[in-house]
Amino acid sequence: MPIRALARQALHSSITFNRTQTGTVVCMIGHHIVRIPSFDGTEIVLANLRRPDRYSRLFQDISEAPRCIPRGGGLSYCAASTGQGIVSISSQCFNRILAFDKEKGSVTVECGVTVGQLFEWVVKHAWIPPVLPGHPSITVGGSIGFNVHGKSQFHSGNFGDWIEMLWVYHPDHGEQECSKQSNAELFYLTIGGFGLTGFITKVQLRLKK
Repeated sequence: MPIRALARQALHSSITFNRTQTGTVVCMIGHHIVRIPSFDGTEIVLANLRRPDRYSRLFQDISEAPRCIPRGGGLSYCAASTGQGIVSISSQCFNRILAFDKEKGSVTVECGVTVGQLFEWVVKHAWIPPVLPGHPSITVGGSIGFNVHGKSQFHSGNFGDWIEMLWVYHPDHGEQECSKQSNAELFYLTIGGFGLTGFITKVQLRLKK
């Protein structure tokens, strides 16, 4: 479909805003044509961006798109989560902390949780994420896709070194659980895989004191 036709369709698509009590937009739902810049501003792509707000919509959007790529915080210096003719699937609405083991220091979160949100939540319980990249709005999903590191790389390694388990959705295989011990090939391909193995729905991470 031509870009102009897609743009007209987007204007009539269902787009809603969920706001906090202060009026801040926390999640925009629907699909529409937007100009997506790279973090350094050197690339701008007119892209079809979809922001599903539930898993049924997420799986439907991925299955219906001829070509798609997951999108986290959009803070990569290159245009990693968009492209000409590509549907960008936002993880923005999947931002819940699902489980926490205070004794073992293990937390399970959805892919759209930012590293800043994760830090603020676990530090209250005397734990910290061992690897923190340089921007608080980078998502956990994006941190996995790029296998990021922080200033502590020389002793804490990369983000992937602290992952215990991943859940990855692919339209041909459904949602799969993987770890170092089970479905290990998918596990290692997904860490640093730029979202090409599927959409990471959630992750279990080890923390440290």
